Amino acid sequence: MLTLRKLASLADGTRRRKTVVLIRDFERVLISGNEIDTVYLQGLLGQIAADEFWPEEVRNGASASVDNRIRSLNTLRHEMLEALGRDWADWDAEMPGDDAAVEGGGLRFPIRVYLDGLRSPFNVGSVMRTSLAFGVERIWISPDGASPEHRRARRSSMGAVDRLRWSIQPLDELMDTGTVFALELGGMDISDFHFPDSGTVILGSEELGVSPKALQRAENDGGVVSITLPGAKASLNAGVAFGILLRQWVEALV
Repeated sequence: MLTLRKLASLADGTRRRKTVVLIRDFERVLISGNEIDTVYLQGLLGQIAADEFWPEEVRNGASASVDNRIRSLNTLRHEMLEALGRDWADWDAEMPGDDAAVEGGGLRFPIRVYLDGLRSPFNVGSVMRTSLAFGVERIWISPDGASPEHRRARRSSMGAVDRLRWSIQPLDELMDTGTVFALELGGMDISDFHFPDSGTVILGSEELGVSPKALQRAENDGGVVSITLPGAKASLNAGVAFGILLRQWVEALV
C-alpha cells in the first residue's frame, strides 16, 4: 500500500485520484469482513481533512468517518468523486468479488435474450449483469444496438460482459433460439403468460420498442408479454422491466 508520506508528496491532482482509490480499497476490505489497518486509515482521513483543495463537505466528511463505518466511507468517497466532477471510473466500478464464488457454479437455464436495437450502453450492461445473476445461457445483440464493449456498458455490467456468451447477430440469423417471444406493451399480462421451458425473449429499443420484424416473429411463435403498471407512469426502464421478467421466468422453471 502507498505510504502516507509518499501520498503526501504527490502532485495535487494525482493525490486526489489516489486518495479516492485508497478509500475504495478500505470499503472493500470492510465489506469482505476482514480487518483493516485502522492507524493508516485514520492517518489518511486526517490528510483528507487537512488538504485544502478538497471542498469543506469532503474535509468535514473525512473528520466524521473516523469510526470506520462502511457507509461513512462510502458517503465520503462519493463526495470526493462529486468534487472531482467524476462519475464511476473504470478503476472504481468493480465491487468486491460478490459473484466470484460462483465462477464455476451457479444455475444456468435455457434462457436466451435478443437485444433488438437497445441503444443505451448503460442498459446493455445492466441487462448483462442481470442475465448473469439469473443464469441466462446467452445473449445476442442486434447490429444497430450498443456494444457490450462500450465503456459504459462494461461499467454497468460489473464484469458480466466477460462472463456471458454474447455476440452481435441479425435477427434472421439466430439459431437454437427455442420459443421466441417479446417483452412489449399490449401483450399478455406477465402473471398469466406461459413462459417456455427453453426460449428467447426479445427486448426492444428504449424509444421505439421491439421492431416490427421482431414483433412479428414473436407473435408467430411464443407471443408477447407485458408488465401491468398500476401507477401513474406507463413505462419502465428497459433494464428494470427485464429484471422483472427474468424473475418470473426463472421462477416458472425451478
